[in-house]
Amino acid sequence: MLMFACGTTTVTRWTTGPSPSPSSAPTNHLDVVATDSDFQPDPMWVKSGAVTFTVTNQGKLDHAFKITDQDGDPIAKTATVIPPGGSVTLQVPALAVGYYIVTDVLSSHVPPTYKVDLVAV
Repeated sequence: MLMFACGTTTVTRWTTGPSPSPSSAPTNHLDVVATDSDFQPDPMWVKSGAVTFTVTNQGKLDHAFKITDQDGDPIAKTATVIPPGGSVTLQVPALAVGYYIVTDVLSSHVPPTYKVDLVAV
């Protein structure tokens, strides 16, 4: 794993990837909890191929869910903002084996974004 630091922000790029723990066996459906400071689980593990994410907002702020590759190119995102107490389902039809980044990029957040690693195996 390589880590790059800039000020107080740390960006992590996986070079070989973490190994899933027995309690986080990859599936094609992942329930995600959004809070005002992160997404859980962290890291996220899924099987490659068609994947469904159900994102539930347990925070007090609106949230959005966006998946990018490690170069920042978009893979998928929720079509709507997820209000407090709300849920959204995001279907990704073909997620290739690899390492991705999940972000919440709403401008109302301080810091304005946070990142969670997503691994498709």
